[in-house]
Amino acid sequence: MRFHVPITQLPLVSLISKLFVLLYRLESKLEVYLIMRHSVSRFILACALAALSSGTNLSHVQAQHQSTATLDQFERLTASSGWILLDEKLFWTSDAGGTWRNIGPSLPPEALVQDVKFLDDSLGWVLWTTVSSDGTAEFQLSRTIDNGTAWTTQPLSLFEPGEIAADAEKADMGWFDEHTGWLSVKQNTGSNFSIGVLFTTADGGATWSRSDLPVADQVYFRDPQMGWAVGGPAGDELFETQDGGLSWKRIEPAHSGDQVVLYPPFSSAEQSVLVTTSLGETNSLSVYTLEDTSNHWLPQVKSR
Repeated sequence: MRFHVPITQLPLVSLISKLFVLLYRLESKLEVYLIMRHSVSRFILACALAALSSGTNLSHVQAQHQSTATLDQFERLTASSGWILLDEKLFWTSDAGGTWRNIGPSLPPEALVQDVKFLDDSLGWVLWTTVSSDGTAEFQLSRTIDNGTAWTTQPLSLFEPGEIAADAEKADMGWFDEHTGWLSVKQNTGSNFSIGVLFTTADGGATWSRSDLPVADQVYFRDPQMGWAVGGPAGDELFETQDGGLSWKRIEPAHSGDQVVLYPPFSSAEQSVLVTTSLGETNSLSVYTLEDTSNHWLPQVKSR
């Protein structure tokens, strides 16, 4: 079945509520994954999902984007602990947001935090960049094993000096354990292009293997082998890898509408979910789950 909602005829909160309820009907402990930086509307969606899970008043949440501070990312790890990245500073809560403390590494004023990942309350990474003399990005990876009490930082030699691919628009990363992880770098190009590079490591970031991405807007890995790349000029391209990014094939879930946007798949408890929106005669939001035996995306619940 397919989840089908006329999105232009529903208030934002109502639409978010339907999606949130659907995800839990699928019996997945899905955390907020639709946190796509540099987009106010998507940030509101992420905040509203988090608010729904915690009972926060949505009228207060929706006003947050008017603040002069920039909330880039956040993640709730447990019922009481989580972090937010606010104006390049990393804050942690251990009491469900009652209090916050700055736990981030010491960064130079010109540094730009690209991504943050924590596997638990102790082990985490911060990927950040500075701009070199030739205008390309210089990557640094900071790591903590004690919830930010101490950080170790290592420079990442990902590109050759002056290499055009190092002119980065953004970078993302993911970790499966203390040794195995990945990072993606999207090249700074025009809106008609989505070019990027994938790097994987099996030794905690000491060495990295490089491969090309078919599109580089959003990348997500379920495990070290299976992952997806989403984006393209129209935001409607989905590619899948089953060999850690060495090769990719295009996946096209069945959908209707003239303007289709695919959001990165996300997984929990070995279940993977894909969300798409489409504009056409009937505007809709669709949710699919991955059937592992056939490796096909299957439409789920249908609602109008």
